[in-house]
Amino acid sequence: MRHPFTPLPSTNNQKFYIILSLIGILWFLFGAFQIHCQALSIHKKERAAAWIKKLYSEHYKGTRKMSFGHALGLVDALAMDCFIFNLDFDRTFAQFSWESNWVNMIRFKKLKHQGWSFGMAGLTVDTAQDEAVRLRAKKFPIPDFLAHELIANEELNLFLGCGQMRYLLDKYHGDTDKAERGYNAGCRGVKRGLGSKYPTCVFKSMLDWQMFEQSRPKAE
Repeated sequence: MRHPFTPLPSTNNQKFYIILSLIGILWFLFGAFQIHCQALSIHKKERAAAWIKKLYSEHYKGTRKMSFGHALGLVDALAMDCFIFNLDFDRTFAQFSWESNWVNMIRFKKLKHQGWSFGMAGLTVDTAQDEAVRLRAKKFPIPDFLAHELIANEELNLFLGCGQMRYLLDKYHGDTDKAERGYNAGCRGVKRGLGSKYPTCVFKSMLDWQMFEQSRPKAE
């Protein structure tokens, strides 16, 4: 009979503590995300969803509308991406608002295929693939994808767009102006002086969004 003060066999102790540690880490991340989401009040989320619906409807001149649930899902997805990549929600929200008006389509088809802009984050295929490679190196489970999936999978498009913005902010040591120009014109374009108007466009988009957020909601 084992003595009551004799330690139990330690064969599975290590596995137990590893599992316990992983549970603790996941619980901490979940709690941190919950705190972050609470920073986006219900009012802000609803106004952001209303803003998405407004831009979408205006793009189609009122002939098409997006459901509130779909718009709210995009807000939630972007909020999570901003948390993961430590991005400012309002600025990123304004940036993607300017990029696409929250219309999920391919733009610049008059250019060569390499210049086509896909989805709400306005990514070229090359940029999206480069960003996927970087994120996979950081252990993010990014699946292989074809060009059309940048349209089919809206959440993937937003996630890669946020990842690209984080990469550029790190590359330019937090210089938002250069990072935004890089997002618009590419890093080579920044060296050539391209994309200079883009930060101004994003700033104007952010002012428009903030004015809308602070205005009184209209009954629909």
